[in-house]
Amino acid sequence: MPSPSEIVREHLRPGDMVSNRYQIEEFIGAGAYGAIFSAIDMTTMERVALKALPPANEGIKSTAVGRFHREMKVISKLRHPNIINIYDFGETDQRFAFMIVEYIDGETLFDFVNRQRLPAHIAIELCIQIASGLAQAHDNGVVHRDLKPQNVMIITEPNGMYHAKVLDFGMAKLTGSDESVQLTREGMAVGTPRYIAPEQARGREVGPWSDIYALGLLFYEMFTSQRAVKADTIESAILAHVSPEPLQLDEIHEVPEYVRGVLYKMIEKKVNKRYQSAHEIVRDLRNIEAHRNQADLAGTIPLGDVRAPAKDVGRDPNRVPSLRSASHLELQELKPISRKRYSSQYDNEMRRREEFYVRTPHNVFEWSEAVAAFFLFPVGFICLTAQLDGLDYFLRAFVGFIPFFIALGVGLSSRSPSWNLSLFRQLFGWSLLIFIVAHLLGPERLAIGLLRNPSWFLNPVADVPVLNLLHDLMAGFSRAYGHLLSGWFGGKVIV
Repeated sequence: MPSPSEIVREHLRPGDMVSNRYQIEEFIGAGAYGAIFSAIDMTTMERVALKALPPANEGIKSTAVGRFHREMKVISKLRHPNIINIYDFGETDQRFAFMIVEYIDGETLFDFVNRQRLPAHIAIELCIQIASGLAQAHDNGVVHRDLKPQNVMIITEPNGMYHAKVLDFGMAKLTGSDESVQLTREGMAVGTPRYIAPEQARGREVGPWSDIYALGLLFYEMFTSQRAVKADTIESAILAHVSPEPLQLDEIHEVPEYVRGVLYKMIEKKVNKRYQSAHEIVRDLRNIEAHRNQADLAGTIPLGDVRAPAKDVGRDPNRVPSLRSASHLELQELKPISRKRYSSQYDNEMRRREEFYVRTPHNVFEWSEAVAAFFLFPVGFICLTAQLDGLDYFLRAFVGFIPFFIALGVGLSSRSPSWNLSLFRQLFGWSLLIFIVAHLLGPERLAIGLLRNPSWFLNPVADVPVLNLLHDLMAGFSRAYGHLLSGWFGGKVIV
């Protein structure tokens, strides 16, 4: 079956006119659901890009058509130097939907950073531009939801300067619209796994903060030419984001210290600790730019000291210096601006989680299992130790607590986000095991042990207030279960 791109190319060829105005030049790329051509606007004689999509009955899902139309709707309401412009849209005579957008003669951020690590001032400036474009989108109720290096184009101006453009709003969420719900029902966790925000991966509410998380990952790549999430599978990539542990940033030493605080706050796993507005990122990065050449600034400028502008305007691309004009000596001599408030918190949190980490329940099933584990362990303990009435008190108690010690050791030492290695899953499994083993050692003997000394382990504290209530509760359970077991033997159990 031909791909959507092949279907489009069978019907639209170089030299064809679209809407009696746009003459197709050549095929320049395949999109997710169609094809992209360069074309000439015969009215203005300017080069444009034409994106075309086959009709829904040509093997294209209706959701794909819906996303295409949504992208036209989204881009048409956004006007910003760092967002791709749309000029026209409509349908061809063959009912192929098309949109005319500005032709961008550049390369993706993916290719751009793969060729070289960017000097700090270039990375900061490009991040400001992308954040400015996102701020404009967010101010207009649009959340991109699929920000990645392939969806950002870098244009090299004739004077050697660089300019960023955010593309592809096909996955965008329109605030207050039910349209995004209908168009993403096929996969609730919309986005690209390596760049998806934790809340987005869980199918929870997304907002400007979700795009900011992805932008932080792009910012990291600008400095390092490496992905922050290097997972080889979708599952492991998603797990890296939803895990409560901070991302493992192996190349963080390549990111200048004076911007790490901004980076850490952009990729914070907890939404309430992350930047809430792209305007804040622009403000803080401009603050760094404005002071990075002042030798006496280390430790003096906290984030947020510079008031955010009332409204972001696009950066003049002529202000972005070329890589070829970068002064490496100047960059090496820069003294770091303090971002201790955020970077030290992040680093301390990473050290704390490396030393001590407990995987907590995340959903109803896990909470149910965690609660069940704390009920099942005492039951398993009582049943197992009832079979060991010939042992010394302390040895008997120690053997009964072995499952708890194992579960605690595995749960704390693994530091894994996997529920299977959590304290609660381990405790549930080991408690169930000793409960079964106690019965396999002989139900009749178990009944005798339960009835003979029902709460032996609490006898030393039987007279202590409050603990005496626990003693009576355990004794009542032991006797009741012992009588239940003895009933299976016709009441022949002799205590």
